[in-house]
Amino acid sequence: MTKTNFLCSLIGPGILPLIKKLKFNIICSLLFRIERGGSRRDKLVNLSQYMIEGVWSVAINLFFTRYNCSLQASADVWNMLKDLIAGKKVELQRGANSHQNLPSCLLSKRNQNNEEVTEEIVDNIILILFRLQDMTLHLF
Repeated sequence: MTKTNFLCSLIGPGILPLIKKLKFNIICSLLFRIERGGSRRDKLVNLSQYMIEGVWSVAINLFFTRYNCSLQASADVWNMLKDLIAGKKVELQRGANSHQNLPSCLLSKRNQNNEEVTEEIVDNIILILFRLQDMTLHLF
C-alpha cells in the first residue's frame, strides 16, 4: 500500500485534494504574496496540476495528451509569473520593501552586467514553487 493510498484510507479520498490546495495556498501567501481568493491564485493551482501530471506522462506531444496539456499549462504559468514579476517591479520602483516577498527579493539582485534577468527569475520561482509543493507532500 502506498503512502497516498494509506492516507486516503485514513482521512478519506476527498480530503487529499483539499490538502494539496491548502499547501499551495500557503506557499503562494508566504513566499509570493499572491492575493487570497483571487483568480490568479486559483488559476495557478489548476495549471500547476496540469504541469505535475505532465511530468509523469509519456513525452508525446500530440493534441489532448497530458504532455501537451502540461506544456500549455507551463507556458500559461510562465506568463502569469512574468506578469507578477512586472507588478512587483512597479512596486519596487514606487519604494516598496525589496524583502517583503521572494519575487521582490530576486528583483533587487542583479547579474554581473547590472541588469535584471526576468526570465531567470521566473524560472527560479517556478522551480521553488513546485519543489516546495513536492517537498511538503511528504509532510502530510
